[in-house]
Amino acid sequence: METATNTENHRGISDDFRKDLKTGILMPLLERVKKDSTLLLCIRKDYINIYYKGLNLLLIREIKESCPRCYSATFNTNYTQGGYDPKIPKEFMEKEIKSSADAAKWVEYFPLIKQSIDCYNATKKNATEKEFQQLVAIENGKAIKENKSGETDYFIIDLEYSALEGSAKFDMLGIKWIADKHVRKNPRKCRLVFFEIKYGSGAIETKPVKSGKSGAIKVTPGINKHISDFAKMSDAALLDLKIEAVEILRQLRDLGLVQLTDRHPEITGLKEGKPECILILANYKPEHSALLNELSSIQSDQGLDIKFAKANWMGYGLYESCMVPLERFKKELESAEALRKAPSEAAKRRQCE
Repeated sequence: METATNTENHRGISDDFRKDLKTGILMPLLERVKKDSTLLLCIRKDYINIYYKGLNLLLIREIKESCPRCYSATFNTNYTQGGYDPKIPKEFMEKEIKSSADAAKWVEYFPLIKQSIDCYNATKKNATEKEFQQLVAIENGKAIKENKSGETDYFIIDLEYSALEGSAKFDMLGIKWIADKHVRKNPRKCRLVFFEIKYGSGAIETKPVKSGKSGAIKVTPGINKHISDFAKMSDAALLDLKIEAVEILRQLRDLGLVQLTDRHPEITGLKEGKPECILILANYKPEHSALLNELSSIQSDQGLDIKFAKANWMGYGLYESCMVPLERFKKELESAEALRKAPSEAAKRRQCE
């Protein structure tokens, strides 16, 4: 098995942290996440984020030096700008979590923090995109009875991942492990996956725009820019990322947050070679020409296996059979564009007759 060249900055939490989540003072928090289909727990470097509608409802960080087996909890008070203040006492927010009673008290505040986030989201343009992102992640990663996420072909293991090297940022990081009983017996069939979500027709294009009062030119993060950033990652960075992804999934599995059972072998490494890069286009208007224009300059051979996700019966589940390779996707768009133009061309000919 390949070994990482640098694990110091990898995402992950300590054994003690996981023990406290599973059976210790943080257990009320983990149990609430497991029972609440609107919450998603993501592992960071020495801390966890609990997401609600794509926003961080609560950050729990391990305090290692001054107070072993103690934890700090942080609620983003910016959410109160939406007009609803959950009125969490300042002295409580500054208090360290030292007992299960402290953790349970934070759980009691969850409905109020949710309401604060709902009001905050009502003032933001990209709130729906963030919520969509979390829904996809939950359907393809979180172990809850309603969706049986283990039956999809992809496990979303992280949101908003920033690569340690370069400027690559992924909306979601995942591992592909086909939901076939024979494939699931072989942990070496797993593959690293980058996900990028583009919500609405206006999010497709990569183009220079003026920014703010300074008038500085910036490039909008369209599909082309994201793929270019992903492709610039070195082989060493990809190796580190693969090993980090395996460890994140292992820790999520240890916490009971992914739907894998004891009959599934432990994943110890990911397939060598280029990762999949999957584009998820949500609420894109088919008649819009931006997508075909954006893809015309993208080459398929960039060290990535670029694919586009198609809906599976209008659900959020991700399956290999619904992934369309870049070149085939281009041809489908070109054919659809030709069909749309055909009636108008015929009408023009009739006018000339």
